Amino acid sequence: MAKLNIPRTRDLLQRFEFNNLFVDELGWAQPSSRRPTAVEAVDESFFRVQIAELSGVVVFEIKASDGRIPDAKTRAAVHKETSRLHHENLLIFVDEKRTQSLWYWVKREEGKSHPREHWYFRLHRFPLWSSRRGLIFTLWRRCFAFPC
Repeated sequence: MAKLNIPRTRDLLQRFEFNNLFVDELGWAQPSSRRPTAVEAVDESFFRVQIAELSGVVVFEIKASDGRIPDAKTRAAVHKETSRLHHENLLIFVDEKRTQSLWYWVKREEGKSHPREHWYFRLHRFPLWSSRRGLIFTLWRRCFAFPC
């Protein structure tokens, strides 16, 4: 396994270059399609674009038509709709200005689903190897066991 380039990984994350982050730095595969698709959830419209995929897990960038990151109920509805096509997924909700994002996934354990969320703000600095913020490091290791 290649060594993780932490400065480049941090730079791509801070610039919201998620495709380059996942494919170039984390070693995930290019998505099967980069064409935006429309998603309707809780009477709101969203556009969903595949960013990367690995072992059946697909990463999507999600943008709302109003440019805001939706509330928890709506995020869950978008996840449910997306799961119809891709059971295992990571949704990255971004705002219109691309200054904030919310990473959403569902951890499945012992027959139960546990939604997980992580806010990330542009130019937000934190150590990628921190136990509470180890999302990128975990993804780099090609594992879908996100921290709680």
